Amino acid sequence: PSYLLIGLPEGTYLPFERSDGSSAGARWASSALSVELEGFYRHFDRLSEFEKDGSVGQLNGRAYGVETHVQSRLGPIQSRLIYQYTRSMLREDTEESLTPAWFDQPHRLDVVVNAALPRNWTLSARFRFASNFLVSDETTAAYDILRQREVSITKNNGRLVPFHAADLKVAHHMFWRKLRLDFTLDIQNVYSRRIPEPLITAIDGGNPTLTFGLPVLPIFGLDAYFWPSRQRRDADTSAE
Repeated sequence: PSYLLIGLPEGTYLPFERSDGSSAGARWASSALSVELEGFYRHFDRLSEFEKDGSVGQLNGRAYGVETHVQSRLGPIQSRLIYQYTRSMLREDTEESLTPAWFDQPHRLDVVVNAALPRNWTLSARFRFASNFLVSDETTAAYDILRQREVSITKNNGRLVPFHAADLKVAHHMFWRKLRLDFTLDIQNVYSRRIPEPLITAIDGGNPTLTFGLPVLPIFGLDAYFWPSRQRRDADTSAE
């Protein structure tokens, strides 16, 4: 796909940004297992950037990667694995070499296992992993909003420590005529691992400020579903 962005005729605008990309993939599936693989490549030019001196410049670069999606179902247990390898490379001048973007995370992994239990209960578990974020040589600390103070950071070859977390979710489904209620308890970041990470402001993508993620976070939820007919309810439940 190609995108054309046009600004309103007021004030001064930079030249149009441009992005061109392509992708290809394959999928194989059986009754119990499906595997998907997709690769992409994207080239972009004249991306607006706030430079350190406060002026506005433009970047060019490329992004590429592959994504693998594996899903299986064995009786009441469903599992899903997603692995991504992506790179985002930028430069200010065509004569310069490409360097990774500040938010470049080459490896990402997401594993989810869901089990249907008796008496309309379900139990789910998820593990998440992501590569380290880049950090500048001048950055030595991250601000912890929970402790209200700065904390020294650890670097490894110009990157922060990698992210990983485990989540658990338990749900109970109740049916009454044409109504279904789902009561859920979702516990995110079970072992309460907090690491420094960039604060995304959507204003300046260069050398972002570092903060810390949330600790263990329990989330209570209630969802309601309504079916016009019982046949529709039974069909939707079996499909789910």
